[in-house]
Amino acid sequence: MSETALEPADSASEESARAAFWERARRQREATSYYHDIQLCFSDATIILKAQRTIFRVYKGPLVQHSPVFRVMLDSDLPQPHTEQVASPGTITVELHDSAYDVRCLLRLIMPTNRLRLSGIRDTPFDEVCACLRMAHKYQIDELIEQSLRLLRNWYPDTSTLFKDRSNTEPVNPARAIAVVNLARLIEAPSLLPMAIAECCTLGSEIVNGYKRPDGTAEHLSLFDIGLCFQAKDKLVEARVHAFQQLFESRVRRGCTAPAVDTAYFDSFYFDVTGGAVPGLYTPNVWDSFAGYMSARIPGVCEACKQAFIAEDLAQQQRIFDQLPTLVGVTVEGWGTPPKPRWRPCRNFMFRHSCGSQCRGTMDS
Repeated sequence: MSETALEPADSASEESARAAFWERARRQREATSYYHDIQLCFSDATIILKAQRTIFRVYKGPLVQHSPVFRVMLDSDLPQPHTEQVASPGTITVELHDSAYDVRCLLRLIMPTNRLRLSGIRDTPFDEVCACLRMAHKYQIDELIEQSLRLLRNWYPDTSTLFKDRSNTEPVNPARAIAVVNLARLIEAPSLLPMAIAECCTLGSEIVNGYKRPDGTAEHLSLFDIGLCFQAKDKLVEARVHAFQQLFESRVRRGCTAPAVDTAYFDSFYFDVTGGAVPGLYTPNVWDSFAGYMSARIPGVCEACKQAFIAEDLAQQQRIFDQLPTLVGVTVEGWGTPPKPRWRPCRNFMFRHSCGSQCRGTMDS
């Protein structure tokens, strides 16, 4: 075979090797490159935080003011793990083992901003609250823990007042309750568990798919909590069926102005629901109101019956809420009443208060 015949094959092989080389170089460059968050990179700041190939250049003051962990990390004369001095005088680089999303949510709260913002124009999104709670727990920002918990309790109430005031709109993604269960376990806040577990029970088989955070991180329940949901689901269905039956007790419609007609209406409605013609009874969706079913199926009943039915429906939901910890298999002291002040552990294991005295612990109101 002539030398000329070999040239095309050799040329193709060389091109393939060259392409593979540049592809490896590109991947290596991407793996070692960092993205600078321009909203959280201040040219005159001295602290560089790295998280998931994202760089934040921020001020030291807010970090050490709010977090004793950062205070120890950045103020101590002793070398700290994952902390290094860099070429620029007075600049410190810290490698954080947190998601860039969580770090960004925290820094947006405590750092000055180079963008104009109007306060109060929107509620804090659920995922940002969860991110702040994770960071506040890890970096011991007690005030932020309490603020985050207050917001979560609006979505997952633990008092009768919050339960009555809760929004009636369905959450965009019920799977987010998985994140709440995990957070409740992480920070030891059992009062979040009953409502979150009840919501997890509505997921059915999708519970095994977990919950995906905005940064793509997947959260899953522990095997223990999945088992808890399996047991709780049956009890929630039983509670819902019992609540439905209570709506048809004779005491509910004492003020009926058309008993002959309305009794026939309600009997028909009862058998339609229990027989499955109207779906929605045998589910763990205990907060799904029966009043809407009634209005749609028997709109002709008297006004007194309508109002009595609605009032009893709300009363039955309140009874389920009162029993919820028992139904889902968790213990919550003082369930249904405003929480007592939480004991915070002493945060002075490596530092003192500004007054120079040591503390034994503090109370949150």
